[in-house]
Amino acid sequence: MENKCILDKQSKDYIDFCYKEYTRLAELQENHLQSAFSDIKLLGALGAMLAWKPILNSLSDRNDPVMLMLGFLALMFIALFLFFYGFMKQSVMLFYADQMKYYEKELRDRLNISHGTMFSSVINWKHWMMSIHEPIAKRFFGYFFLFVVAFPTLVILFSGPLSETYIYMSVYIMSTLLLCFLNFQCIHIITQKITERLGDT
Repeated sequence: MENKCILDKQSKDYIDFCYKEYTRLAELQENHLQSAFSDIKLLGALGAMLAWKPILNSLSDRNDPVMLMLGFLALMFIALFLFFYGFMKQSVMLFYADQMKYYEKELRDRLNISHGTMFSSVINWKHWMMSIHEPIAKRFFGYFFLFVVAFPTLVILFSGPLSETYIYMSVYIMSTLLLCFLNFQCIHIITQKITERLGDT
């Protein structure tokens, strides 16, 4: 049995179908973006609450480097969980973008605007990512991880004699560097591998 196209590619109905599907995918992207910002507020507040008790104990008459290390590690795990969760959402958003590029190409071809800028946001994303978004993201994550490594390390250092605190500093630094490495691998996947796929037409 011969397969037949339901819609004629030259018809207005076909163009309307492509445009509606294109806008549907764009709305899904927007919804994921809005929910990602809501997650940052919620999980950020939760992380601060879990880390507050160890910090409070250290600032009172009892300096406990063990409690400090555990508190900062808890905060670090929650912060990185938030980042990993955000990367998973970005992956879904970029999947929608990957699907949108086919509709963009179809719309440009059908409307005879192959050399214009209309319906070309996915194609232009690769240049925007490399020239604008990626440098900002690298600086942001660089400053963030510098802070989460240096500040807790100094607090643990001054919570007692060096002979007692160095082991807790070492455990915190090694754990944090490992988690940061895993986080930067996710950043590489988002900024390099997926972006390259979006640039392919």
